[in-house]
Amino acid sequence: MNAPAFALYVLPVFAVLVALEVLWFRRIGRDYPWRDSLASIGVWLGRFVVGLGGTVVIGAVYMAVWDLTPLRVPLDNAWSWALLFVGLEFHYYWFHRCSHEIRWMWATHNVHHSAERLHLVASYRLGWTSLVSGSWLFYLPLVVLGFHPAAILLMLSINLAYQFWLHTDAIGRLPR
Repeated sequence: MNAPAFALYVLPVFAVLVALEVLWFRRIGRDYPWRDSLASIGVWLGRFVVGLGGTVVIGAVYMAVWDLTPLRVPLDNAWSWALLFVGLEFHYYWFHRCSHEIRWMWATHNVHHSAERLHLVASYRLGWTSLVSGSWLFYLPLVVLGFHPAAILLMLSINLAYQFWLHTDAIGRLPR
């Protein structure tokens, strides 16, 4: 399965979860943050438009590195996918931590934290300038290690889909 096909599966699930969240807000007597949600959708649309060009650039760089590296990780077994998952989680952790600590990267990431309330639609309120801030560089070592860029994109899509439901007050804190 590739990342665009994965998106076709998860988008309807996200829509159902947002509808359930709206009902939850109503059930507990709170107003749903519609204006904030519209702002988040506007930011997402901007990121989508800007990202079209950025994806081409990043994809070209990743494929050029893929062509240059002699390493290849076969993705025909579960261990390779598990290794990619762990590797991506490691790189995502450092990307996210740096996004909070390095001002240049915070300028992009701060958009994500600008929602007034924690709700599902705001989870994808992501800055438009990730190409410039260099967030994509954090995953480049995975290409150098021999993971195909398409597999990295798919695993990153799964990672981001998992994080979707973490951005709501409806679920509460997870146990440690």
